[in-house]
Amino acid sequence: MNWKTSDKQYRLNFICAMILVIGLGSAMVIYVTAQDEPDSVLGYDIVGGNMYPSVPSKMDAHYVELYGGKQLVLAKDVIRWFNGLWYGRSLAMTIACISIITAGVIFFFNNYVSFEEESKKSH
Repeated sequence: MNWKTSDKQYRLNFICAMILVIGLGSAMVIYVTAQDEPDSVLGYDIVGGNMYPSVPSKMDAHYVELYGGKQLVLAKDVIRWFNGLWYGRSLAMTIACISIITAGVIFFFNNYVSFEEESKKSH
């Protein structure tokens, strides 16, 4: 394809705008329609017919620390936090952040980084 530089920039800026509009629009819809917390009964989640505690007890944390040390406790906390990003209103915030970061990176490279000089040197 033989586009002019300004035409390429216009198209990439349009793609950035579309990423922002679609990402932030879907984040707003998810935020408005989603429940804040998943359905749990008295601190237990029901998955596949089995009941699991929503928050591990102090005894569970103690056994995890005995088995794997402080690193395993930290890893389990990070995994629990990361898994929490994909439900309810936190999913809306996650989608909004991902769309803003993606559009910002594309916009930055489109408007402030020039690859023209490198392509001319290689020919």
